[in-house]
This record gives sequence, C-alpha cells and structure tokens, in this order.
Amino acid sequence: MSRRRPPPQPWKPADATDFIRAIARDENLHLATTRHCRQRLGERNLITGDLLHVPRRGHVYEDPQPSTNPEFCKYGMESTTPNSHGRCLRVVVIPDPASRCLKAVTVMWIDEG
Repeated sequence: MSRRRPPPQPWKPADATDFIRAIARDENLHLATTRHCRQRLGERNLITGDLLHVPRRGHVYEDPQPSTNPEFCKYGMESTTPNSHGRCLRVVVIPDPASRCLKAVTVMWIDEG
C-alpha cells in the first residue's frame, strides 16, 4: 500500500493513479467485479489478468464520477495490456483503500468509446 494514507475521496487524477495502483498491487487486494464487468470481459475476449493489469499499471486522466455510495468515487484507468494487441483499455473502478478493495464496474476499449 502507498506510504501515505489516502485522503477522503474525490482524488485528483494524479493522486488517484498512485492510490489505485497501490491498492491493486497490494498482496491482500480484494477484487470485486460487477456482473456487467464480467459480461464485458467475455464480449471483448479479455481475462481477469487484463482487468488487473490496468489498475496496476494504468493512469487516471479524468476527474472521478460519483458512485452510489457518497464516500467513494468511480475512476477510469487506462492502459494497454499484454492481451490487448496494442489497444488501450479503460477499466472503471471504485477503490476502497481501507479494505484494500477495488470494485471493477466495467471495462471498455478506448477506441470504441
């Protein structure tokens, strides 16, 4: 986990990148996926490894969106993966640093959005 304790959300994109990467790289990570996200993985012929690769190595470029829980926000992280054949993926995650949890809401190709 990051050496600095994350402040309450929302986070600026650069800070979100650092905090989400730290959560995703934590050996005690709990990854939760929505049914929608699992369906999109299948439709795009992607695997869980692709889903994990993006939060571990990707970047947040845009401001967050509100989630249904006012304590958390949704962040879109972007990166290529070993299985994406050079195409960039966006994974929308809701991070919870206290419980070392990332909830993956959806995954999409950037060039189709």
